[in-house]
This record gives sequence, structure tokens and C-alpha cells, in this order.
Amino acid sequence: ASVAPLLVTGPWVWQRAQNLLLENSLEQEAMRNEVLKNEILFEAEKILVTFKNKADPLAFVTERTKVKTLLDAIINREELFDVVMLLNREGSVVASASRESGLPHDEYKEFLNKGEYKIPLRGRTFIGPTELDHGRWHFNMAVPGGPVGQPTGILFAVVDAERLWHHILEKQ
Repeated sequence: ASVAPLLVTGPWVWQRAQNLLLENSLEQEAMRNEVLKNEILFEAEKILVTFKNKADPLAFVTERTKVKTLLDAIINREELFDVVMLLNREGSVVASASRESGLPHDEYKEFLNKGEYKIPLRGRTFIGPTELDHGRWHFNMAVPGGPVGQPTGILFAVVDAERLWHHILEKQ
């Protein structure tokens, strides 16, 4: 007689306990995802602010060697950038810097019909989707340079998404 209630309620109690554990795990996962999302947004905003701060002075520098020196400094200082290029309004590369030697400019000519080029020409910032290219995850970023509403050039960068992710995880 004392075993019957246990046999009847046991499966219900066990199922309820499993549901509570699952709900708890899902809530913890949702909280962690929210923290990671906020960290990614913070890092992306930090990169964007750094990038925007570099775009305006570069638009007014006319000597190619000085522009190249500034772009090299950006690459050396900001570990998340793989490629940085300054483009004129026509899409020609004024100067560029890359973590790897021999920057293939032709690979980046294809984006002249895409948002990376068109959106900054309208005075807005472009941040592209994450893509897999040459075995590395990256995303493109482009900001207008020059007077507000009348950009004289575009500062374009390829951001290493894997390094960004590792940078965020190191902070955890």
C-alpha cells in the first residue's frame, strides 16, 4: 500500500524535475548569449569608433606615403584588422596596408558594386556579414572620410572575426 503512491507519482516527479533542470539550463544559456551579444556589440562599436576616428584625418592627407604610414599604424595597433584601404570616390585604391605581404587589390575590386562602396559614398557606415574566405572568418567594414554628407574617400577594412571572438572570450 505504501509503494503504490510512489509508483503513481514517481514518474510525474521525475519528469517535473527534468523540466525544471532543462528550464534552468536554457535560462543560463540565454543569459550567457545575452552577455556575449553585448560584448560583441561593445567590441564592434569600439572598432567602429576607432575606424571612424581614422577616416576623417586620412581624407585630408594628400601625400600617399603619409597615408600609407597611417594605414600601417592602424594595422599594427589594431590587431583585429587584416586589411585597411583608403579608396577615392571612384573606387581606386589610394593606399593600403595588410597583415600579409602582397595585398591583392584585384580581390577587392569586386566590392565596388556592393554596399561596402555605395553606402559610405552616401555618408553612412557599412558593416558586412561574416564570411569565410581563405579559411578565415571575417567581415568587411567601410566608413566615409571627409566632410559630413560629402565624403571624399572611403576607409575600408577587413576585420578578422575569429580574432574578435577570441578577444571577447578572453574578457570572460
